[in-house]
Amino acid sequence: MLDTKEGLVSKNTEMMRDLIARFNRGETIEVERYFTADFELDDPSWGVRRSGIEGARAMCQAMSAVGENVQLEILEMIEQADLVAIRYLGTWQGAQPGSAAMMAFYRFRDGRIAEDWGVSTRTPWQR
Repeated sequence: MLDTKEGLVSKNTEMMRDLIARFNRGETIEVERYFTADFELDDPSWGVRRSGIEGARAMCQAMSAVGENVQLEILEMIEQADLVAIRYLGTWQGAQPGSAAMMAFYRFRDGRIAEDWGVSTRTPWQR
């Protein structure tokens, strides 16, 4: 646990904040740092399943390709055992600007994301 101004924060929560901040700054995500070699993504809203480091890389690239200046805002984050749940608001600019409401559950193993179960919709949730 890390002691921050928000209180005690686990390494998993801190890692998620770091990953999202890097994504929002448009940095290349070092997938090997954040995801396990046998990572699994299941996103029924897009009908997508991705696996391994290449699947994690493809997921990050697909999210960046939604539009220009894609930003993820954490609305809530809850952690229990090896799971972190996040409710997001995603926004983007470009030819077809928009926003999406997203919810994802991340299971961690050895300090990295092993599984991501997520859903999204183009209709944003109210805050």
